[in-house]
Amino acid sequence: PQAQPAIEKKEQPFSFGDDEPIVPNTQVPRPQKMTSYDLLEKIRAKKNKGKSREPQPTAPVKREKAKRLPSESKSVTKAAMGALDHSSGGAEDEEEQQVERVRQQFMEAPASDYDLIPADEAELNDDAVTEVQDDSKVMSFFKGLAGMQELTKKDLAPAIQKLQDQLVSKNVAVNIAEQLCNSVGASLEGIKPGSFSSVSRLVRSAMTDALTRLLTPKQSIDILSQAKSVKKNEKRPFVIVFCGVNGVGKSTSLAKVCFYLQQQGLVVHLAACDTFRSGAVEQLRTHARCLQAELHEQGYNKDAASVAKYAITKAAKSNADVVLIDTAGRMQDNEPLMRSLAKLISVNSPDRIFFVGEALVGNDAVDQLTKFD
Repeated sequence: PQAQPAIEKKEQPFSFGDDEPIVPNTQVPRPQKMTSYDLLEKIRAKKNKGKSREPQPTAPVKREKAKRLPSESKSVTKAAMGALDHSSGGAEDEEEQQVERVRQQFMEAPASDYDLIPADEAELNDDAVTEVQDDSKVMSFFKGLAGMQELTKKDLAPAIQKLQDQLVSKNVAVNIAEQLCNSVGASLEGIKPGSFSSVSRLVRSAMTDALTRLLTPKQSIDILSQAKSVKKNEKRPFVIVFCGVNGVGKSTSLAKVCFYLQQQGLVVHLAACDTFRSGAVEQLRTHARCLQAELHEQGYNKDAASVAKYAITKAAKSNADVVLIDTAGRMQDNEPLMRSLAKLISVNSPDRIFFVGEALVGNDAVDQLTKFD
């Protein structure tokens, strides 16, 4: 039979019903528009055409030979084992190195090397303006007293009352403000003031004297001479207990006092008697490492009075000069913890008890100190 001629099939356009058929796009795609980056690269290529770049000499890379164990036939030497031992660079060694760096930076620098942090000049100016405004306001209370023959209690009463109200508005305790104003009034009574400037000087001088009398401690607070005296006469360490509410910086204050005493040539031991707060022993241990002071600790959930007694006994045997005892923070209304602190004081009879308080709590500090006392 004869072969049928091949019939070429043409692709028919696709259509939807009565719509116009969709013809496939057979046009050649247009070249994309050249961007500014492509144009810049093209100009740069023409500019550098014919120029050959010389390779820059590079330093040879030194490659250390990999450390391998010796073959089984040879004996392993100590030098080979030391070269393969990487256990010395653990977390503990790294922490020790960091503590040593910090200690050398801050603890061994002489006092002349300390740099003061520059204060913001704008803040200083604002504080000075506020202080001058408050001072002028207080002095204005006594403006009407200028030129009087002799000041009497009746003449001073209105100005003294305004001064007391001003002090109370500045968060001074009422009883303290009353003591200061009574002292100022007693100092001014019977004086013949001249001009307003002389009255201002008299009031300022009277207030300074009243504050000095109020803030002067009734007993000596020179712990350095007291510690040396106790060590010389009683042949025992001088004991200081730090107490206060939570988070006021008792451990940090203890470390500062320790550093001061060490600078004066005394041997100081620390006692970790905060056996309640998690991390308290580790915190004091870090301070002891930085200060290179001996720390006496017995862990957590221990009797604080027993830990303190053990530390004092060990310090006496070691011929230490001072023992600083850190205690757990507690609120003044927490009766069980306050009884624990009272037991520690009663059992160990420290030479000094330092209350560490927060300056921003205001009049609550009086309540804290009264109940701790």
